[in-house]
Amino acid sequence: RMTINAKGDSAIEYPDIPCKGVLERVPGLSNEFIERITEGDCITDGRIVVIEREGRVFWFWYQPGAYGPDGSAVLYREAPIA
Repeated sequence: RMTINAKGDSAIEYPDIPCKGVLERVPGLSNEFIERITEGDCITDGRIVVIEREGRVFWFWYQPGAYGPDGSAVLYREAPIA
C-alpha cells in the first residue's frame, strides 16, 4: 500500500512481509522517492519511481545503488484521484 500526497507525509506499507516506511520525495523530481523503512526487516533507502497513466500507477523499486529496477508492479487505486 502506498500513499502519496502533496503535504509530504507519504508512506508505504508491505502488509505481507510486514514492513512500513515513509517516502521522501527526491528534490526536483515529482515522481521519485527514497523509501525509509521505519518498521520491519526490509531493505531501507530503496528508490521508488511512480508513473501515473490512465488511472493506473506503474511502480518501480530499485535497491540502493542499483541501475535497473529490482521490482515492478501496476497498481490500481482504492479511491479515485481527488
